[in-house]
Amino acid sequence: MAIKLTVDDAVGPAPRRAFGLRSGAWPGLVAAVWGLLFAVPSFAWAMGFTFGARTTASMVTGIG
Repeated sequence: MAIKLTVDDAVGPAPRRAFGLRSGAWPGLVAAVWGLLFAVPSFAWAMGFTFGARTTASMVTGIG
């Protein structure tokens, strides 16, 4: 059995979708942003920066 192809059988390129994420991608994107929100300060603190970090040890009195 032979398959005969003609110029009319050619398939054009698929239509391009409008820019945007598919609906199932949003939860993953939100989770990634949420993780980065907490990761950035952690890495900054690990490198020695102290922004946003205050100790509560000086406020602790009368233990025991």
